[in-house]
Amino acid sequence: MIVRRATPADADAIYRMEREYIDCPWTLEQIKSAIDKSVFVAAELDGTVIGYASGEVCLDECDFNNVAVDAEYRRRGVADALMRAVMGELAERGVKRVHLLVRHDNTAAKALYEKYGFAAISMRKGYYDGADAIAMTRII
Repeated sequence: MIVRRATPADADAIYRMEREYIDCPWTLEQIKSAIDKSVFVAAELDGTVIGYASGEVCLDECDFNNVAVDAEYRRRGVADALMRAVMGELAERGVKRVHLLVRHDNTAAKALYEKYGFAAISMRKGYYDGADAIAMTRII
């Protein structure tokens, strides 16, 4: 597996995963635009995109968008590799603080984020179609 910067050629695979795994999926057009403007990485295995992660940087802060891995490749370190890549690029860009929202009952995602130093700072009631979201932040 390699983790690399996402390209516009990855947009269809990322869009498929967005629709399948993300509560509030982005449109294909939003993904194509974000690939060019954001920190956007893809995990590739044998020529197939099996996961991605992205965040939008503004000055020295980042709003982390999503990390998703195809179901058949989970529990193999793919999300960990994607997070390492994103956090590395953010540090290189001089980002000081990263923010994200995670569904309160997504224990796997919360554990991943906590592993990377994110801490819960507040709760957003009903954010995900009635489910609560936990706002988390990390200082780099």
